[in-house]
Amino acid sequence: MKISVVMTCYNSAKYIKEQLDTIFPELSDNDEIIIHDDCSSDGTVDVIKEYRDKRIRLFVNDKNLGPNHNFEKCLQDVKGDIVIMSDSDNVWLPGKIKKVIPLFDNKKINMVMHDAIITNESLEPVMDSYFKWRNSKPGLLRNIIRNGYGGSMMAFRSPCLKHILPFPKKMPFFFDEWVGMMCEKYGKCVFINDKLSYWRRHIGTVSSVNIDTGTSPDTKKEKNKHISTFLQKIKERVQKL
Repeated sequence: MKISVVMTCYNSAKYIKEQLDTIFPELSDNDEIIIHDDCSSDGTVDVIKEYRDKRIRLFVNDKNLGPNHNFEKCLQDVKGDIVIMSDSDNVWLPGKIKKVIPLFDNKKINMVMHDAIITNESLEPVMDSYFKWRNSKPGLLRNIIRNGYGGSMMAFRSPCLKHILPFPKKMPFFFDEWVGMMCEKYGKCVFINDKLSYWRRHIGTVSSVNIDTGTSPDTKKEKNKHISTFLQKIKERVQKL
């Protein structure tokens, strides 16, 4: 079973080596790490190129796309059977792959999400559970209302990409929420309590700032309008199943 680790980055030179150093020991020679750089200006690409590892497939955008569109492009290059999402500034804990991958022996499972320890910039724990913080649980509707998905803690089957791609043009969500919803809509998702990574929070963290959806910034009223329309579309599709 080939694993594709997907990672997007933007000005991640300070943290990306620490992340990659914890990923490589988990992978086999047949696996791959797909990295899409979104026009970094801090030497991120140079750090990645220093590895000279054939498992890395590095793509550098011609222009800045923002986190959602950059991740969409990253998913388009997947060649593996299982996709593991990874941030460029976090840290995997030993045994993550051995814990997550066997769960996919159950053919009904589309996605697995594990818990994580929330840390500060220096990897000092500030909260012992991402699940506790976000009240993370399976359930399509509950995660639309309050997102409990965390991209860097998620793994899913690559056939789910036919439902995930392309992203909606006006998507009022982070990409991890969209991936989670599509996996849950078409299969079973399991949340395991094992804490298999450090989830680092710092001033440059994407999920700590306003999301760039690739469209003009929405007001709260406009975003709620998008969500209402999106929910109606999901309801109509579910009724056709």
